[in-house]
Amino acid sequence: MLLDAHKDKPEVIQRFVEEAQSGGQLQHPGIATIYELGQFADKRPFFAMKLVKGETLSKLLADRGEPTADRGKFIGIFEQICQTMAYAHSRGVIHRDLKPANIMVGAFGEVQVMDWGLAKVLQVGGVADEKSRSISNRARASFRRCAPTSAATHRGNSARMVPRRKWAA
Repeated sequence: MLLDAHKDKPEVIQRFVEEAQSGGQLQHPGIATIYELGQFADKRPFFAMKLVKGETLSKLLADRGEPTADRGKFIGIFEQICQTMAYAHSRGVIHRDLKPANIMVGAFGEVQVMDWGLAKVLQVGGVADEKSRSISNRARASFRRCAPTSAATHRGNSARMVPRRKWAA
């Protein structure tokens, strides 16, 4: 749910709703399912999603004794992240905040890409089939309110940004 402190900030409310909408259109084992998007009596939005248990990739990487420890395990995690992102990209959705802190790894190796709050729905869905194009069209209609990101707009964590984005911000 949106925190009470943000209930009077239209731009925060819009981002919150857009996160639910972009995540809700993506049905993949590597993306937590969004079950419902709604509004409380005080007009604050909420969304209900799958409970994801596990550790962040950031924590798992930090807990290693040395950089080469569990290399095979981490390559497997990376492969699952790549598959998830390939699916999202085929549906015309770009995450824009992919970092180890936004990856959850479960006790049995299941990987979930989290925090789709900065996601961008592209105008064209790439090489997706007709069904995904209609999904992309519905998403575009839902996101028409979304202001385009300009080169001067800084979003995300600058510590994990590509250097040219840091300099442009």
